[in-house]
This record gives sequence, C-alpha cells and structure tokens, in this order.
Amino acid sequence: MKKTAFLFALSLVISACAQDETAKIRMAAEQGDAAAQNNLGLMYAKGEGITQDDAQAVAWFTKAAEQGYADAQNNLGIMYMDNWGIVRNTMLAAVIDQTLGSEREDGAKAVFWFRKAAEQGHADAQCNLGIMYHFAKGVEQDWAQAADWYRKSAEQGSDCGQFHLGYLYDDGLGVPKHIAQATVWYRKAAEQDNSYARERLDALCKEKNYPACNTDDSMMAQATAAQEKALSELRAAAEQGDAAAQFELGAAYDKGEDIAEDDAQVIVWYRKAAEQGNADAQFYLGRKYYWGAGGVFRDWAQAVAWTRKSAAQGHAAAQTGLGQMYEQGEGVTQNYAQAMDWYRKAAEQGDILASSLLGRMYENGRGVAMDKAQAVTWYRKAAEGGLLNATALEELCAEKSYPDCP
Repeated sequence: MKKTAFLFALSLVISACAQDETAKIRMAAEQGDAAAQNNLGLMYAKGEGITQDDAQAVAWFTKAAEQGYADAQNNLGIMYMDNWGIVRNTMLAAVIDQTLGSEREDGAKAVFWFRKAAEQGHADAQCNLGIMYHFAKGVEQDWAQAADWYRKSAEQGSDCGQFHLGYLYDDGLGVPKHIAQATVWYRKAAEQDNSYARERLDALCKEKNYPACNTDDSMMAQATAAQEKALSELRAAAEQGDAAAQFELGAAYDKGEDIAEDDAQVIVWYRKAAEQGNADAQFYLGRKYYWGAGGVFRDWAQAVAWTRKSAAQGHAAAQTGLGQMYEQGEGVTQNYAQAMDWYRKAAEQGDILASSLLGRMYENGRGVAMDKAQAVTWYRKAAEGGLLNATALEELCAEKSYPDCP
C-alpha cells in the first residue's frame, strides 16, 4: 500500500553555492513572510542550500502554518505523521488540546494540520487526511471519511487521491465495491506515472477488459457505452423473468465488477432465479445463508434447503457443500454416510475439493470402511486438479506404495 511520501509543495532547486538566495529567503522568513518560512522549512528538510535539519524544518513550517499557509500546514502534518524533527511546542500543544481534547499523539497532530490545509482545498493534504482515516492514524478508522477526502483530492487531479480512491473501490471500503470504477481512478493516477496505480490497473486488466483498460479515450467511451448497454439488456431480461439473467444480474451485484456491489440486490435476484429452479442461484443463495453474508443472517435451515435443491440438480459445488454440512452436522443431523454419498457425486464430476474430502473420509474410515488405497486415489485426483494435499499423500505413500502413489 502506498504511503504518501513528503509532499514538497514548491519545487526548489538551490545549490550549496547560492548563499545570496538562501540569505534572501531567510531574511523574508524572519520578517514573517509565510511563503518564505515554508520555503526555508523545505530547504532544511531537504538539505538544499543549507545543512539538513528536521527540527529547524518543523520550526519554520510551524511559523508558516500558524499563519494559515496551506502548503506549510500539509508539510508540518507530514513531519508529525513520520515523527521527523519533532520538538514539543507548548503553545501549539494548547491549541491541539483545545481542539482534540486529551489526544496528544503525533498522529492526532498530523491530522490537525492536514485538516487545516485540506479545508482550504489543498489536494495533497486532502489525500493525506484520507490516509489518516483509512489507516486509523490519529483518528478512529473511518473508510467513508477516507473516501470523501480521497475524492476531493482526486477530483483536483492528485494522483495520490486518485490511486487511493481506486483502492477503496477495488476493495469496497467506504464505497460500494466497483472494480470498473476502481480501474477508472487507477488509470487517471497511472497516467501521472503513479507506479502503484499502474501495477493495480495492469493486474485488473489481465482479469477482464474493463472500459478504463483502453488507453484510447474514444475506445474507452465505446467500451463504457457497450458495458452500459449490456447491463441494461441484462436487467431487462431479468425483469422479464429470465432465470439465467436474474442469476447473472445477482452475480454482477455480488462481484461488484461492472456495477457497484449491492448486497440487497444480490439477494433479490438470486432468490428470483432460485425460485425458478436455477441451480447456480440456489447454490449461491444457500452460501449466503450458510455464511450469514450479503445482508442476511446465518440460517442453517435455509442454507441446507437451497443447497439441497441445487445439489439434486447435479450442481457439483452444491453437492460438495451439502456433503460438508452432513459431515459437520450443520443444519442437519451429522451423517458420515450421507456426506460420503454427496462427496462421491461431486468428485465423480471432477470437483477437486470433493475428491480431497472423499480421500480424507477413506483415510479416516468415516462413513465407509477405512481404505488407504482409495484415500490415495482420491488425494491424487485432487492433486492433479491443483488442490494438493501433499502431506497426507506423502505420509500414506511413505507407509506403503499404493497403486496411485506418485
């Protein structure tokens, strides 16, 4: 995760020999010029034209910040955030105490100064304040507040705000999960050479060609229009009662890819499709009840009922899920024989999790006579499918060379 580095508000290139220029800046700073005070603070922080000294940087940033100079307020916030050159200032502490109560940690002081600058519209400070809310530094964690400040920063063109806003859309923190929207903000930041944004954008674009993956703006507009048309057509079909479309619409809301994640809509559309007998919808609706996710409370009876309907139609993942419920006694009376039966049905369709679980049942003699040769056979199938239970397979084959031992 990117943490914003020291955001130098002005671009100063002062050589060690430019003593006259340094003297002029110092004179102006000592006469109370806030911009000069901030510049002098930057020079001390960077060691440009003067010996590097974080404590002096803080002192000059403070003078400018107390005059309301937004760049200095942001820079001072960064000094407190990173605990660089901090010297306790009793007058400043009194102001912070009055504003923040008993909170005296440097993180709270960073928040204090970031907020001062952010409220003046300083884009870097807005992003930095978002970071403080995002990662609970000096304030209680509040992703919605983080999103609000990131958006303010992003809309002013800050790559810091754009990247972090994309990150929140990517994970569904403080905003509904919406991968397509995440790629939009990642792209904006990437176009400013933000390497973190480019990395995330590339990763998402390998998964799917979202509109923002198109580098040409006209192609992006065409892709956006095509996406909106496809969603409109999908919704129309779902509203007309097409069970497959209802499931796909529910899945779109569930994944938060081309449309913002919406738990209530997920349940609505999965249920409509499930009630029409769509096996995929029945399985996923059962999973929501199993985990107590998507805005519904955990309900074993509902989980079993919908999973059973799906499993009865031959849905392999549902058969595995139902087998696990019987093995664990979740929503049904524990019954190893029933678990075995459902695992076998799924495994024979190539479900690798079922193959692994079936192997475990044979290895431990649950619901069936212990048969280590059969355990090896099913573990091997799972391994060939990419679900490797290496330890169990190696231990069994170390005992004896069964036919399916590697």
